[in-house]
Amino acid sequence: MEFNKVNKITGELLSEIFSKITPQYDKFPKDRHMFGSAITPNGLVNEYETILQDCSKLYLIKGSPGTGKSTLIETIFKTAQRYGLDTEVFHCAFDPRKLDALYIPHLQIGVLNVSPPIKFDASKIDSNPKIIDLDQHVNLKIMSTYETEIKNADKRFWASIHRAVDYINKAKKLHDDMEKYYIPAMDFEAINARREETLQRILNYANK
Repeated sequence: MEFNKVNKITGELLSEIFSKITPQYDKFPKDRHMFGSAITPNGLVNEYETILQDCSKLYLIKGSPGTGKSTLIETIFKTAQRYGLDTEVFHCAFDPRKLDALYIPHLQIGVLNVSPPIKFDASKIDSNPKIIDLDQHVNLKIMSTYETEIKNADKRFWASIHRAVDYINKAKKLHDDMEKYYIPAMDFEAINARREETLQRILNYANK
């Protein structure tokens, strides 16, 4: 990976996003950390079309594993923090240490990793998103040396994902069968009362 060129792209991107923003230090910026995707009994799903629906500008990051997609998103996130901007940060469901997406409400800007397994139709939100393809800065001569190993690793990865989904699906079916024994014994009025109480507590936290 030619990270000197990635650093150049990162600098240009930060300038494009933040050059007209005046930093504010009146309050410490809030950052909400969430998941926008999941590995479920029905397969790999994400809700980014809903999460990013209020964006006026989208930045879509593409690239093979190890090209720096998550690092680039994290750099934009840290810069937004330094400017005093609130952020919504979305972690990778497969590896929560990595970031898949960022939304900056004040700027109405979204940054999203659109490499597999994430599927995303940007046209519903931004007809002209900016696409950053980090694979353009991979040394293809070196990569070609490991072409067989890379293909094998990719095949093993997807086989593992499909196997995991299958196990989760079987667990869900077993859970549904077990629920049949509990449902007749449940006090649903008490559960509804506790749900309303919990919802009110959450809304009170949000108002703070």
